[in-house]
Amino acid sequence: MAEPCPSPSYRCRSGTSVTPRLWRALPNAEKARFLRHLRPYWEVHRHRMAPELWNSLQELIAGGTLRIVAARLTSIEATDGAMRVSTRRRNPVVPEALNVAAVINCTGPESDVRRLHDPLISSLLNSGLAICDAAGLGIRVDDAYRVMTSGGKPSQSLSMTGPLLRGEFWEATAVPELRVHAARLAQRLASELV
Repeated sequence: MAEPCPSPSYRCRSGTSVTPRLWRALPNAEKARFLRHLRPYWEVHRHRMAPELWNSLQELIAGGTLRIVAARLTSIEATDGAMRVSTRRRNPVVPEALNVAAVINCTGPESDVRRLHDPLISSLLNSGLAICDAAGLGIRVDDAYRVMTSGGKPSQSLSMTGPLLRGEFWEATAVPELRVHAARLAQRLASELV
């Protein structure tokens, strides 16, 4: 395993992140290609763990409490007081079944908003009050964070910030980016109140 390191900084001379500008400039076909082939590598290198967590993880591995295996999860079955997990390892391709006390999903929530089972998101999309980006990563917004409607116009009453901006800006899940998006939306809203 590689040593932990700080998240890379993709900033231009003004100190602002260039990633959102690069993401927005990509054609949809290139975004889809990136998501198919490079997304896992980006996620691993962009979101690194803190050194304290790394040390705790190494202690669990050294103590035999935790074992890390590169494999594809093929099935999970409930058993008496546990679960039977079937996997298929990568190299060599070897199926394996384990009895475990717990399964933790570390992949995060569904990344395609079109498949989310969230009543609010479904209602917004189904009513045309919002639309998702071509890849389904999030809700489309204009440059002022107004939610885009199915008619292609920005909403006059709905604005958004947070992880659902990922389709528009790519970087919208870590605190530094969330802080920037929230500040920009707050500035716009404050200017409209004057």
